[in-house]
Amino acid sequence: METGKIRITVVTVCKNAEKQIGATIQSVISQTYDNVEYIIIDGASTDHTADIIEKATGEFPVVYQSEADKGIYDAMNKGIALATGDYIHFLNAGDTFVDNTILQRVIEEIEKKPADIYYGNIIYQYPNGESRIRTYGSSCGKRIYYCTGDCINHQAIFASSKCLKGTPFDASYKVCGDRDWMMRMHKMKALFRNMPLVICNYSLNENSVSLSNAQLSQREATRCIKEHFPMQYGIFCIFEACRKNKALARILHGIYKLLYIRKR
Repeated sequence: METGKIRITVVTVCKNAEKQIGATIQSVISQTYDNVEYIIIDGASTDHTADIIEKATGEFPVVYQSEADKGIYDAMNKGIALATGDYIHFLNAGDTFVDNTILQRVIEEIEKKPADIYYGNIIYQYPNGESRIRTYGSSCGKRIYYCTGDCINHQAIFASSKCLKGTPFDASYKVCGDRDWMMRMHKMKALFRNMPLVICNYSLNENSVSLSNAQLSQREATRCIKEHFPMQYGIFCIFEACRKNKALARILHGIYKLLYIRKR
């Protein structure tokens, strides 16, 4: 690997992911960019995940750790602690990079303008086989965006190692630890910059915790707003009230799709 080049650390956290992990690994190790560190944090899987990781990675140098954890954000923090890259990206088991040149294109964007946190777009992969591009424009990198009850998927983000190592995830969260982290970054005046790139395919299925436990997600999102942006809590409450009204929820969802969802 060339000296002086920006180093990207990709972290995959998984547990009992024997059906998903192979495709994720292949999408990482096939990248054309050559200064990539790959870390896999396994939560002490009891299926054949470890065997598949060993077979799929082959000769590719992978940092692999398998032990019990206290949840996804605890596992992600373990990856952060091991990372040596300039920027860190989290690609969950089951998710895949959009193609084998995406990290090279991300690096080209990073080299254009300085920022602490870069983010692009992702492809929602629905259980019925359909897919849509979920866009994150420049407005999504502003504080007010989080007051709507939304946040950027961490699979869309490349964050500086300095930001993540200095301020790791709060592992007391089960669903919204990434949202909490982003809000803390805003309070610390970190610079967010959006990239006109589609980063990865995001598996949006019944195993997604934020979908399977909407009440927990809402409670934790409320906690984030109250703790970090208390002056904007009223705005958040207005959006939440709209979501609880069927007619208003349909209108809100329509606006959301118009602004952020488009066909591939």
